[in-house]
Amino acid sequence: MAYVTKSSRPFVYGTFHFKALPGLKRTVPAPPGPRPPFALEILREFSANELIGKLYQDVNGAWVPMQPQWLSSFDWGAMYEKSRGKIKIVFDMAAAGVWDVEHFREESDETGLYVAAALRHAG
Repeated sequence: MAYVTKSSRPFVYGTFHFKALPGLKRTVPAPPGPRPPFALEILREFSANELIGKLYQDVNGAWVPMQPQWLSSFDWGAMYEKSRGKIKIVFDMAAAGVWDVEHFREESDETGLYVAAALRHAG
């Protein structure tokens, strides 16, 4: 497993959950502990409201790039994959509000495969 050691790119932190649908109450996960369970290393910013980031998961206190096969181990990830992206997911970014997940996709770099997430500010 590759662990984050140093990066010159900024990171944002938060949680994923299902987006509210008309007539349905938004499903909100239990509040995270002192450290959000996910981080995104911002790889590309297209505007102040759109970005693509490398997804990391907190594994025993270390940030580990999310492997593509791990996505389905979360309820929101499994539903997203099963629906082929039709179920809408949001990233509740600490101190920056809710961002719509445009898509998840598999990418790679010198450390190997990882999941990238494209986000658009929901405001």
